[in-house]
Amino acid sequence: MFKQLKTYLNIGSKIYGIEVFEHNGTLNYEVVLVKRSKTELLISTSHTFTDWQDVVDGLDAKTPICLCYNTDDVLHKMVSAQAKYNDTALIEQVFPNIVIERFYYNIGPFHAEHYLALVEKAKIDAVIKNFEGAKLHVVNYSIGLSVLTNLLDYFVEDTIHTTTKTLVIDKGRSEDTIVIQPQKGKIPKTGYEINGLHVDHTKLLGLGAVIDLLNQGAKKNYLGVLNAQQEKFKYTRAFQVLLWPIVAFFFVLLLSNFLVFNHYYTKSNDLEVELNSNNTNKEKLIGLKESLIAKEKRVEAILTNNNSRSTLFMDAIAQSIPNSVLLENLVYQPISKPIKKDEAIAQDFNEIYISGETNDTEAFSNWIVILEDFEWVSQVETISFGFKSKNSSIFSLKITVNE
Repeated sequence: MFKQLKTYLNIGSKIYGIEVFEHNGTLNYEVVLVKRSKTELLISTSHTFTDWQDVVDGLDAKTPICLCYNTDDVLHKMVSAQAKYNDTALIEQVFPNIVIERFYYNIGPFHAEHYLALVEKAKIDAVIKNFEGAKLHVVNYSIGLSVLTNLLDYFVEDTIHTTTKTLVIDKGRSEDTIVIQPQKGKIPKTGYEINGLHVDHTKLLGLGAVIDLLNQGAKKNYLGVLNAQQEKFKYTRAFQVLLWPIVAFFFVLLLSNFLVFNHYYTKSNDLEVELNSNNTNKEKLIGLKESLIAKEKRVEAILTNNNSRSTLFMDAIAQSIPNSVLLENLVYQPISKPIKKDEAIAQDFNEIYISGETNDTEAFSNWIVILEDFEWVSQVETISFGFKSKNSSIFSLKITVNE
């Protein structure tokens, strides 16, 4: 599982296999998009391009590219597998006049023989530079037909066609030999079964280029260059794959922090508002309490003063009442109107209300004169006077007291 995850992060599940070949002096690009599953490879789409801009527009920059360089610039030859030379010596023996440092080469087993293919480094480097300039990532490239190294064992046919070459397998000897011939004219579309996968002849080298990445078959003298390109793409892909999850993770983290902060910030503000409100209410309560205490003191002082005055008034009135007068009410500072909720009690201050009966009109009149003579009386007003019976009358008086 971890190996699959590592492979997915390094390369991905999709790979382009592109054969670069020549037709009538023009570069052609045979593009195959290969999808990888757990146990198999599938050809998803394929296209043939003759214009470079169409190649750029038709490819996904996030998908790696395996290149098969198969132009007329490629030199190739079949040699016996029994040759006892190292790679460099074998190349120099087969191609004695080349400066090997200027060439990339591939050496791959083709049944009983070795297939040698080489091309000038400048040729491939120019093509790679074009891809890199278009922000496309070439992670592997092979030369000529060397990518068929991993496929030959799956063919049952004696003749194998590619875009530009035909391979004829000669089984007449003790060991199979392969003859490579140039393609003669346009051949009809030919398909091959490779390990259960149906592949058209024009897609063979593109598929082989992808398999060459996954299962190195031919020897190369530029593995260091390929490793550097693959390492560069690995980091680029890791950035592309992990960027959004990392961004999403930090976004969720920051959002969570913001929501938590906002929650507690709101609660803190609510508590602060509630605390301020409580402090305000407390201050109001203290103010009301102080006001109430002050009013109680004033009322107490007033009552104390009024009690002493009312006692003086009541005593004087009581002592002046003649025997012919019978009191029913004697009210000091009477209420002037009915008491209502949430309204101040209205009183007639500095007034005394007296009501009762008398059976002697003359004595009643003299009593009023006595009341008017009190130094604390400002005015005595007869509110009502009427006969109750033949021998008695009812009355009501209002005495205004000096302030």
